[in-house]
Amino acid sequence: MAAESDSSTPFDRLMGLNRAVFISGRYYMAYCTLAAALHEALERRDTDALLAVQQVAEDQLSRIDRMAPHFADSTTSAEAHGQVSLFALLAHQAHAHCQLIDTQRKRHKRFPGAQS
Repeated sequence: MAAESDSSTPFDRLMGLNRAVFISGRYYMAYCTLAAALHEALERRDTDALLAVQQVAEDQLSRIDRMAPHFADSTTSAEAHGQVSLFALLAHQAHAHCQLIDTQRKRHKRFPGAQS
């Protein structure tokens, strides 16, 4: 639990936890904490945070592919089962949400009374 004086955001804490569990080799837990960070970024409509999630998901998948190709969610293992890695899906999801938020913001600037 974070100390009362801790000024980091929930997003920062989730990203820190993601790094720690990824380094320990707990890849599925790393995915789960990264997915939680994505949802925190979405709640805040924070495109910079969404881009950070996308980048981390892509980087971690690349590392998994090199260091643990037999992990169920490596690119090779997922493809062998006709699936896509959860990390790749998360990166795509972060990217898509970022684009959607940007589009909504642009639309709102052009049509200030429009609902997003």
